[in-house]
Amino acid sequence: MSNENNYRAYMFRFTDSRSVIQSREHMEKVFERTEILEYLIHGHPLFKKEELDNDNGIIKVDFSEYVSLYSYDFTKWIQAILDLREVDESIIMNGFVIGSSLYLENKYRKKMEEKEEETRIDRSIINSPSDDIDEIYSWQQILVVSADQELIMTKIQEKENNGYTLVNNNLIRQSGVSSYPLSLVFRKRKEENNN
Repeated sequence: MSNENNYRAYMFRFTDSRSVIQSREHMEKVFERTEILEYLIHGHPLFKKEELDNDNGIIKVDFSEYVSLYSYDFTKWIQAILDLREVDESIIMNGFVIGSSLYLENKYRKKMEEKEEETRIDRSIINSPSDDIDEIYSWQQILVVSADQELIMTKIQEKENNGYTLVNNNLIRQSGVSSYPLSLVFRKRKEENNN
């Protein structure tokens, strides 16, 4: 144990017989962002490990003895933990065999939530009940069969006074109404319906 603190890097050996070297500084950050990797390498008060293989300041860790993990997958996992690459599901899955990382899982979850939010329909462009997949709005429709502009504007004003918004207003504002019957579609946020 005396030479355990006298090292500058780690060299990991993997199932594919390749090795990856990581600096002590990088690994200290990795240990902060993983739950058990440090214990797998250095031991824990509840489970002692034999003395580390310290070869001239390089701690040698042979993962091929007890997990099936490839050097490429480990490198991607380390890079994601160090914020040097984007995290994806395969990186998360490959990290499970060496204890995983809640840091990476949370980072991935946040990325997926942001991606989901980006793919949601912009609420300002929801102009029909068929676009309202999250059922945010209550919908009402008026079928206009009269060319009386004053009557049309009165009906629109009644709906707007009740908190509804005309969503196909381009039909009214284009130099008068030209075809009948005309469908006026209104929406109102459901939270507003309770008030």
